[in-house]
Parts: sequence; C-alpha cells; structure tokens
Amino acid sequence: MAAAGLAGDPGSRSYRRSRVVRRGRSSRPWVRGDSVNHYRTELQVALLAVGVCCVLVVILVGAVTTTDAPLDPYNHGEQGTSRLVEATDGAVAVSYAALDRETTPETVIIFGGGSAVDTADVDALQGYLDDGGTVVFLTEDEQSNRLLEALGLTSRVGAGFLRATATQSQSRPPAQFSVIGSETAGLKFTGVQVNVAKPLGVAADRDDTSRTVLAQTPRAARDLNADGRIDAAEPRGNYPVVVSESVGAGRVILVGDASVLTNGQWQVRQTRRLAGALTSDGALIVYPQTARFAPVSRLRLALKTPLGTVLGVPLFCAAGAIGVWLCVMLYRRARSSQSTDQTLRITWK
Repeated sequence: MAAAGLAGDPGSRSYRRSRVVRRGRSSRPWVRGDSVNHYRTELQVALLAVGVCCVLVVILVGAVTTTDAPLDPYNHGEQGTSRLVEATDGAVAVSYAALDRETTPETVIIFGGGSAVDTADVDALQGYLDDGGTVVFLTEDEQSNRLLEALGLTSRVGAGFLRATATQSQSRPPAQFSVIGSETAGLKFTGVQVNVAKPLGVAADRDDTSRTVLAQTPRAARDLNADGRIDAAEPRGNYPVVVSESVGAGRVILVGDASVLTNGQWQVRQTRRLAGALTSDGALIVYPQTARFAPVSRLRLALKTPLGTVLGVPLFCAAGAIGVWLCVMLYRRARSSQSTDQTLRITWK
C-alpha cells in the first residue's frame, strides 16, 4: 500500500516520470503537424517575398538603369531627351489619343511621327489644333508625311540630309550647323543648332503661300545618296528647316530634325532658350515611336497611358498590401515560434 501510494503521490519521482511520458506521447502528433504547418508558412512567405521583390524591381529598375537609345526620355546622355522631360515635369505620352482638349497644355511636342496613324489619332490631333493648341513636330522621317497630309498641311519632309558647305571644295562637310531664322510668338530660332536635318518642301499639288518659314540653313547641300559626301551633281542652296502652318484655330510648327532638343543640344544657349520658350507655359511630349527605346523605358511609358494607369495602380496597391501582409505573417510566425518553444519547455520540464 505504501509503495502504491508512493507511486500515486504527485510529489513522487515515478509520478513525474509518468506525466512526462504521457505528455511526450500526446505532444508528438502536435509537434509533427506544427512542423508541416511551419514548412507551408515558410514556403508561402518565400513566394510572397519573391513576388514583392519582383514588383519592386519593376518599379525601381528604371531609376537605376541607363539607356543610350536616341530620343529616349530616360536617356541622360547627349542623344536622350531627359532634360526636356524634366522641363515639362515628366508630362509624356505615347499616343495622340492622350491629347485631351481640357487637360492638355497649350503646346505639344512630338518626336518623330512616322509611325502608322489611324483615324482616332488624326481626330485627336485635329481636335486639339481646332481648339487653338500648338503642335511642334520634330522629325526628319519621311514617313511623317502621311500624318502631315492627313492634317491637311502643305509641308513635307524632303529627301537627303543637309550638310553645311561654305565652299564647294568640301567633300565631307559637317551635318551640324546653326540655322538662320526669325522670332515669332516668343520662339526665336536664330542660332539654334541642327544635327541631322532634312529640308522641308511642299507637296506637289500645293503651294507655299499658306506656310511661314521660321528658319533656314546657311548655304547647304543635300546628301541625296546618303554617303556622307557631297557630289557635284547634288543640289545646294538655303533650305527651310523650320516652318509654321495654321490648322483650325491652332498652328503646327514643323522642324526637320528630331534631335534639335536632345540633351547634347542644350549646351547651345539659343537651344536652351527655345526649349524654355516651348515649355514655359507647360507642354506635353509625345513619343509615337518607342520601338527603339529600352524595354524599361517602354514599360515606364506604358504605365503613363490610361490603360497602364488602370492596371498599374491596382498592381502597386497589391504590392503594398502584400508587403504589409508579409510583415504581419513574419510577426505572427515569430510569436508562434516563441509560444511553441515555451510550450515544449513546459511540457518536457
């Protein structure tokens, strides 16, 4: 009886050993299931971390990635247009449909324009011009003539890059030179430097009475065969490179050089003055041709479109929600681990 009572005594060693065995046996299934749950939780946390990192990389990679694509708005080199984008406070678009009559600034600067256009593009441009807007086309692409014709303009981008030549003895004259112009509506073109300009002619069935020449070259030659040399048979003269035409209540300023406002040209004081005059009251820059831009640049531009905004805002909000949920999961996991350790210590004490 004494032995039996001693064994049943809560203070006896055999009683504590039996409690340990029972607790150990009853706790093993719980520990195994908890390990599986922890594994699943860690896998979910890892997947969420990877997803958040991917979103952050997409958002931040544009700020740390450099590009050397010509005219790229995020190219800070001489051929990029980042300085002009900064002057407009980042107001950029990739479609003519972005020209909203109520919110678009008074000036729209279009780089290129040789891409395919449809009726909606022409209607957007026509409506903006009818309301008194100013469109500045910067292009030496002859494919831009399709858009110029659709808008009813008489000017056309001609063939052959222009090379300044003071004398006929120069076989390889420079393509970079300053133009001779006049001042109109606060825009002064005299002294502005062009790099790869083409002459601005007139459509075969039109006359030039409806346009105003704002700038022309000094004596220059047209490199029609694009070999960098000026042959005796290639024409020479003073060619218009900046013209203005009225469309509706607005006007179109056509510049036969897409690189005239690139970063490298801002070293020229007259060019900086022209850029400041164009953007002083706000301006929107349109890049209708982005195929040559870096993928990161195209992604960042796409996020500025209406569809990109619709898709991008939920994406960023979801990324933020995932980040918060991830922090909560990590916090709960840490608390759960502490509770598990305390439970095991109490069980096996």
